[in-house]
Amino acid sequence: MDTMNEKLVREVVEAILAKGKQVEEPPTSRDTSGSRQVPVEVSARHIHLCSQDIERLFGQGYELTPVRELSQPGQYLCKERVRLVGAKGQFADVAILGPAREKTQVELSISDARALGAKAPVCMSGDLAQAGDVIIFAGENFISAQGAVIAARGHIHMAPEDALALKISDGESVRVKVRGERPVTFDKITVRVSKDFRLALHLDTDEANACALTSCSVAEILSSCECKKHEVSTVKKAPTQTGQPPALPDKLITETVAKKLAVSGVKSISLKRGAVVTPLARDIFRRAGIEVDREVEKP
Repeated sequence: MDTMNEKLVREVVEAILAKGKQVEEPPTSRDTSGSRQVPVEVSARHIHLCSQDIERLFGQGYELTPVRELSQPGQYLCKERVRLVGAKGQFADVAILGPAREKTQVELSISDARALGAKAPVCMSGDLAQAGDVIIFAGENFISAQGAVIAARGHIHMAPEDALALKISDGESVRVKVRGERPVTFDKITVRVSKDFRLALHLDTDEANACALTSCSVAEILSSCECKKHEVSTVKKAPTQTGQPPALPDKLITETVAKKLAVSGVKSISLKRGAVVTPLARDIFRRAGIEVDREVEKP
């Protein structure tokens, strides 16, 4: 091939690669302000370690080494890696995310858990009541992490201004559609609101593969998990409940109201748009397993 042809081929290849890089631009770079679209991020298997377990694995006084910031402010990928060992298999080179947590938590997909032979209930991060067990190795050091393994429920991180614009409260469940080559609608995606959060939908690798997720995929918040025919707050009774549950106020759900609902045995409540749930009430609903639904008002 002569010099001129080589130069032409090189220019064509460089143009194709440049175009590919544009396609692979991360979804977080898109402007989603003023819309109900949410950037999508895939959460692969990883662990969070408590300070005590960091020292047991890496040595007394050891501090994890940050190598890259993550999309959520204050969170980072660490240089150190670990090996997970279960009853059926093991995973090497598993990422550690910092900073240190109060409790060690191992986040796997359902496929990961089955390959490892570990129990992994689907629940929110931090809810380790039914979590499974695994052995964590760092070199020759190891710990038996009991009650640490979960499959994190799909969730949306959201700043207060995002929640205000969408009329969504912390702890609510919404329906989300991921658009692309294989569109999928996910129900019961939990919204988590904090001033320390940046808007993003987090899915695990199983969920991402189910919808053939790419960097061009877009997620859209559709509504609450169940369609509402009435604006007035209502209460859905549990099948085995007897008697009438307490009525829900239209504007403010307090700790007192939440306690009465927990005692009544209801499994879910439907709130009128604009109703405010106090933090103590949300905590009671979470502990009692009461799901809070509310329709997202269309812009």
